[in-house]
Amino acid sequence: MKIQFNAPPASAEVSNGIPVKYDNVKRTVPRWRWYLVLGIVLLIPLYFVYKAVSSTLLRASPGMVVVDQVVVRAPITGQVEQVAQEGQTAEQGARVLRVVQKQVPTPAAGAVQAAGAAASSADHTYAMQRQDLQGQQKALQSSLQAAQGRLSLMQDRVRQMDELFRQGAATRQEVDGARLQMLQAQAEIGRTQREILAASQQQSALYLQAAKDAAATRQAVGLAQASNITPVADLMAPVPSQVVRSFVKAGEWVVAGDELMVLQTRKAPWVQAYLTPQSLKYARKGQKATLVFLDGQKVPAEVDEVFSETQRIPAERVGPMESQSAAVVVKLRPLQALPAEHRVNRLPIDVRFEESWWPWSQDTRLADTAGNAKAG
Repeated sequence: MKIQFNAPPASAEVSNGIPVKYDNVKRTVPRWRWYLVLGIVLLIPLYFVYKAVSSTLLRASPGMVVVDQVVVRAPITGQVEQVAQEGQTAEQGARVLRVVQKQVPTPAAGAVQAAGAAASSADHTYAMQRQDLQGQQKALQSSLQAAQGRLSLMQDRVRQMDELFRQGAATRQEVDGARLQMLQAQAEIGRTQREILAASQQQSALYLQAAKDAAATRQAVGLAQASNITPVADLMAPVPSQVVRSFVKAGEWVVAGDELMVLQTRKAPWVQAYLTPQSLKYARKGQKATLVFLDGQKVPAEVDEVFSETQRIPAERVGPMESQSAAVVVKLRPLQALPAEHRVNRLPIDVRFEESWWPWSQDTRLADTAGNAKAG
């Protein structure tokens, strides 16, 4: 058997002398598709870089919009005869609710005896309450003296830490910690003073209530001897306001002290912000800031007051990796009127405090405006 070798084909496009046409295996891809794929791949790292830079340069503190509200309570026990509807506006002095107390007719002699027994019981109760308030005031005075002593020690410690920091023997965290302890001592003094004032007001109110009850007892005895009475309590709006919530309806019975409705005043809203110990340098009056609403709108503001007590940051404004630590509370005043959709009580917002060296800060803009006006 003789082996024969065939010559290989001269071209892939010719088979046995017959030309063969093939389609193009590789097609041309537009360049913009490569750019699209590259942009999608780089989108996630660029996002994390942006969040890191923005969180470092634009440190935001949690805050909320506060609109002053007034809670209306029932002065007597009775039946609600008239109540304003939710959303209704009321001028100062306008009636928003009426409570009527209907009494059952009683004999004059029985009414006199009942009034005398009630007056004797009320006198005994008032005497016991006055003794309790006096003891409470003495304890609060002792607590105030101790808190003032602690504040003096904290002030000395802050001065020492400042001196050590200037000498390089203390860190910024130690200085901030000493200042936070001093603020807590001031907050404790303020809280104790408010408790002392509240106890004094309670004692004054107790004397006034005792006098009112005695006068009311005498008047009730006189009226009971003449005829039956039907007390009526008309509740007026203390300031121009709007009814935002009503807890009762006409015809319902209420007890003295029950919450009946909530009135929202027409005063300009303010903002309450929470500053962590790392941001205590912003806790000063006149500090410029920017209110950033969750819909993207921004409003300039400035610090109007620094409260002398610490509060915990609301749980809904704390991230999953953060702790609900104590913070210094500041009050900010918007430098321009808030729109109607932002005048919502406890509306969450972010507060960005500005640095004086920022090129877009309010102080820099005002200085540039003044310089241009002087040059013109």
